[in-house]
Amino acid sequence: MYLIKSVSDDIRTLQMTFRKYPRSKRLVVGAFLACMATILQAAGGYLPGIGYMISPLATFPILIGALFSLKMATMSYVLTILLLLFLAPSELFVFPFTTGLLGLGVGIGISLFQKRVTIILVGAASLTIGILCLLYFLHFPILGPVVSHSFSLLTVGSIFIFSFLYSLIWMELALYFFKKNKSKCNLVGGVIANVSLYHDGVISKILPRFKSVTLEEPYIPRYSFVWLIFEPKLT
Repeated sequence: MYLIKSVSDDIRTLQMTFRKYPRSKRLVVGAFLACMATILQAAGGYLPGIGYMISPLATFPILIGALFSLKMATMSYVLTILLLLFLAPSELFVFPFTTGLLGLGVGIGISLFQKRVTIILVGAASLTIGILCLLYFLHFPILGPVVSHSFSLLTVGSIFIFSFLYSLIWMELALYFFKKNKSKCNLVGGVIANVSLYHDGVISKILPRFKSVTLEEPYIPRYSFVWLIFEPKLT
């Protein structure tokens, strides 16, 4: 059955390798992901209409961070909340209890468990608890005026079913993203390698003095984002 299948052990290997990199470089990655999450979450306030379709994507940077390191993902989660406090205070009720918490929950599930159903349940439980806290403790109408603030088992059950399906989608997106990107370069930073420039001719046009750098294929050019973080070795 699909839900009881195990996820790839390559994620654990990536996390163990990532721990060997200097703390400063891990902090840079965490800060970068926090900035991405802040921009996506704040879109709901700055871009009425279309922004509400963009803000759910704030889950993605936190989830990707958890694929590298749970500590880094937690740091990105907290840092995003602090950034939203200054840039988009209206999103402070949403991110910590929904989009951000879901990314952290699914990331924890992927990092600690192997069965898909367990990962989904961890994410669903996180999102359900977050929504229930907003509805019944903070009395924030996260689901609109249709849902009453009075406790109802039907409401809780409906929220959990929605959270289960939503966590399933995000888990599959994260695993698909990891599968497609892990082979794009020969170092751990390959998951973020789309930000980099892959061709030496492009680099030479921007920074001609780097023509003298000799690298073996495949490579990540000097002074690209991934290079600055992970320092691939020259030969």
